[in-house]
Amino acid sequence: MRDAELDALIVTDPASIHYLTGFSREAFAIVLVGADWAVFLTVEGFGAEAEEIAGGWEPVLVPLGTWGRAMAMLQQRLSPGARIGFQSGQVTHALFTQIADGLSALSPDLVGADGELASLRAVKSPAEIELLRAAAAPLEGTFEWLCAQRVSGMTERQLAWAIERRLREHHGAEALAFESVVAWGSHSASAHHTVSDTVIEPGALVVVDAGCVVDGYRSDMTRTL
Repeated sequence: MRDAELDALIVTDPASIHYLTGFSREAFAIVLVGADWAVFLTVEGFGAEAEEIAGGWEPVLVPLGTWGRAMAMLQQRLSPGARIGFQSGQVTHALFTQIADGLSALSPDLVGADGELASLRAVKSPAEIELLRAAAAPLEGTFEWLCAQRVSGMTERQLAWAIERRLREHHGAEALAFESVVAWGSHSASAHHTVSDTVIEPGALVVVDAGCVVDGYRSDMTRTL
C-alpha cells in the first residue's frame, strides 16, 4: 500500500479475503485495510464461523447493510481526499457507484488496485504449497480408482457423478473446483465438453478432467483413459 501510495484498500474478492483472513464464505465479507489498521466485516449469520478464522482478526458483525457500515468506517478513519484502492476486477459499475456515493463526503481518489494483492498471492508460502499438494492428492487416488472401473455402459453424466462422489466421500474434498468433464468419442475433441447422457461404448477413449477444493485451494487433473 505504501508503494502504491494508498491510504486504504477495500478488498472484495472472495479468494483474496480467504487469503488474508481464512474466511471462506463467498460474497459475504468485506476487508478494509489502512496504514495501521484492518477491519473484517461480515453479516451476523456467519458470526460463529467468522470468530474461528485465523490470523487474529476481530470480525465486525452487522445484521444488514454491510457496505453501509464499511463506508461509515472509512469516513471515520480517513481524511478528505484520501486515496482509496479497490479491486476493479471484482467491482461492478453499480457497486462502484455505491462506494463513490457512500464516500462522497471525503471526495476520495478511488483507484484500481488489483496488482497489489495479486503480487502477494502469486508467491506461494511453504504452507500454501502443502495446501496445493493436499488439493491434488484426492485426484491421484480418484484416477487410480477410475482406471480399475468398468465405465463402458455408463453415461458421461453417471461417470461424472461417480467421480464427484469418490472425491467427496473417500478423499474428503470440500467441493469440485469446476464441473467435471467426461467426454468420450467425438466429444473428447471439445476441451470443455458438458457431460451428456450418451452411453460410453466399449473400447472408447474417454477424456476426464476433474478438480477439487481443499481449504480454498483448487486442483485440476486431466487424463485420457
